[in-house]
Amino acid sequence: MKKILVILIMLSLFSSGCSKNNSSQDQNNQNDIIQVYNPFVNKFILYNTRTLFPVEDKSNEDNSNIMQYSFNTKSKYYTSGDSHKFHFEIVELNEGTIKSVYKAENQENEAIFPLATDGDNIFFLKSDYSHSEAPISTVVKYDNDSLKEYSKAKGVISSNGAILNNLLYYTVYDKSDDSYALYSLDYSRYTNEPKLIKSNLDGRELFVLNNKLYVSNNKTIYNEDGDYFNKSGESFYDIESNTLIQIAYNPNNNNQLSLKIIKADTKKEISNIDNVIGFVIKQGELTAYCYGEIVTIKLS
Repeated sequence: MKKILVILIMLSLFSSGCSKNNSSQDQNNQNDIIQVYNPFVNKFILYNTRTLFPVEDKSNEDNSNIMQYSFNTKSKYYTSGDSHKFHFEIVELNEGTIKSVYKAENQENEAIFPLATDGDNIFFLKSDYSHSEAPISTVVKYDNDSLKEYSKAKGVISSNGAILNNLLYYTVYDKSDDSYALYSLDYSRYTNEPKLIKSNLDGRELFVLNNKLYVSNNKTIYNEDGDYFNKSGESFYDIESNTLIQIAYNPNNNNQLSLKIIKADTKKEISNIDNVIGFVIKQGELTAYCYGEIVTIKLS
């Protein structure tokens, strides 16, 4: 009887030890997982930094209509919302972890999209979907955990604006001729009037490269002096390093995403990375999270 009791105690201790080890292992595995933004599917992807592969996220199956949206330049802020039910919010991605920092006041028919940022000033579009026509958007500034409206900056405004020399630039869609108009806004006062810069543009996206404003169409990213870059896939820019980052499907690599980094002043391609899931820019470096590897490139 004593032998049986001793064996049972030993088994109990062994089981307890295994349980602790498994729990510790699970915790370690969890610590290896970060959130990475994929600009082509507009979603955060779970990525295991130890195995170097994505992790199945069952929550995405239940939230297939929830999308995330990014600035086209470096920022830790994104917006997230449901394409049918709205419930938009601003979220912060920091060291691979997501935190909600602001929820839309109107959760039923209001959306929030990134517009432009330079790191210090952060602008979003607050879009009203309460009517059947094209949504009317208002330029807002994120400040002290709230959104402050520019009362005269309204319209069918496109995302992917830009900030240059203390002016906010953005485009407005003109349905009558299927074109875009470029506006500037002195954002020092919330009552300032936007100024029309140019009409009849083919594209809506704006960039700051070589300390100048660039606009885009389906094929090129160009400025008023005639300088241009070929456009490919989704394009991003980094002012500090003066680089253009383009991420696109590569038909020569099973249509996996490839990322290339171009120095704007020389137009020299300094890196081309395959099998990309997403990337972040931080402290002068671009880190690409890929299938099977993590690649870090110094931008400056």
